[in-house]
Amino acid sequence: MSIALIDHSTLSSVQRILGQIEVRDKSVIDGDICAFENFISAILFYNEWIAIDDYIDEFSESRKKEFHYLSFLDPKEFNGDQILEKSLEKADFYYPTISGGEFTDEAFREFFRILSINIKCTWDISNSIYYLTLKMLGEKGGYEFKKYSEVCHQIFSELGEIKNSGASRNQACKLFDQMGEEISNTGYRIPNAKWGNGETGGLTTGLSGFISALNWISYKSIYYTSFAEYLKADSFLHPIRQNFQLYYLEKTKFYSLNYIQEVLNRFSKQISEEISILINQARSSLITVSVPNFLTYIISATKDPSSIIAYAFDLRDRKEFVEAREQFGVLRNLFDEEDYSTASRKKEKIERELHSTFNEIRRTYGLPILQGDGISKIVTNLNSAGSVFSLPSIPNNLESSRFLNVVSQMRNRKSWSVIYRNLSKELLNIQSLGQYHDLIVKNVKVNENLRAHNPRVESEKYQFFHSQWKSPM
Repeated sequence: MSIALIDHSTLSSVQRILGQIEVRDKSVIDGDICAFENFISAILFYNEWIAIDDYIDEFSESRKKEFHYLSFLDPKEFNGDQILEKSLEKADFYYPTISGGEFTDEAFREFFRILSINIKCTWDISNSIYYLTLKMLGEKGGYEFKKYSEVCHQIFSELGEIKNSGASRNQACKLFDQMGEEISNTGYRIPNAKWGNGETGGLTTGLSGFISALNWISYKSIYYTSFAEYLKADSFLHPIRQNFQLYYLEKTKFYSLNYIQEVLNRFSKQISEEISILINQARSSLITVSVPNFLTYIISATKDPSSIIAYAFDLRDRKEFVEAREQFGVLRNLFDEEDYSTASRKKEKIERELHSTFNEIRRTYGLPILQGDGISKIVTNLNSAGSVFSLPSIPNNLESSRFLNVVSQMRNRKSWSVIYRNLSKELLNIQSLGQYHDLIVKNVKVNENLRAHNPRVESEKYQFFHSQWKSPM
């Protein structure tokens, strides 16, 4: 039995691709395609799917109707209020800090490093007052600017998740100028400013929204990681959240200090085998699965985005996909039921079987056979180490629950896992889809009246210079 815990941010991406949620700009939704691909992988290779029913009533029923094949768990029924409260407390340690125009707190510095984008905040003039403004450090145009725009779209999309959850925006952050002086909301004047007396007005609406979205990402990453551990499920977070989750796992789940780099290395090495497993002293295992892009195959067959999910359900019932689920389940249970030294000795036979099954799937459906960057990699982390905070006990009244498989797994399984896709590399892969990309996004609905972030750049050459219209932080 394998159970995937899917977050609402992923479901929103799916609905944007299907045209059920409007977007401002159709050109920056490749991150949504990546999340949709992750969703399709869960359908094909997992037995059951669960989501947390924590949207407000206005949006909850329509979402449950649209994704009727998911089991929506009421967090109150599962003592989830305790996880929510503790996750909020934990997230308070991870608010952003901007110093001299850069994110310098460890959590979000690492977050943007993993994404391979450079952000620079500067004081820009508006109505004779300086406002701290979000920019990319670099030049407009080219792949790096497009990736920055894509990443910003995914981050700003989290503001919609805040609204749908009935929560308030958390704009907590700390600001320091390049001399180390803390910047308050009022009264700060820019030294050596070339316009007026350097009066500042705080953050632009864009940057304040960006900060709120980052704080929501940190909170929800912690929230879903804790729920995955509690439910003994595999967390399928939106890829933008997975980048914070990596940092959180390294800092609080007792993994080795090079955990993040080990995961990232999985995406830079030449693919030589279907699955590789790392056993470390933290009683955790990394399993890397090279997954073909079934979204591309499905859209080539259906030519209609609205038929993608139904087609995926048809595929999952075919013999080769049933075998793949069974084999991955055996591998996963091996590291749950056996001690780690015994499991590592038994894994080779299962690896060979799964390798053979995946290549048979590729041959059957005309997909590439292990061709490096053209294939998505999913890293699964299996863990049985203790939680960073005390998780609630399993309620006794769940024995007659409609979620018997979930309850059984909670009681009998020791380990849980997280799924990671490298969003930076996935975006590069998606750019090469050509005509299939056009087919995937053809139902996306554009509403030009929606508010959207307008990406801006700061040239590396002039980042430390004052001018009549901007000053460095």
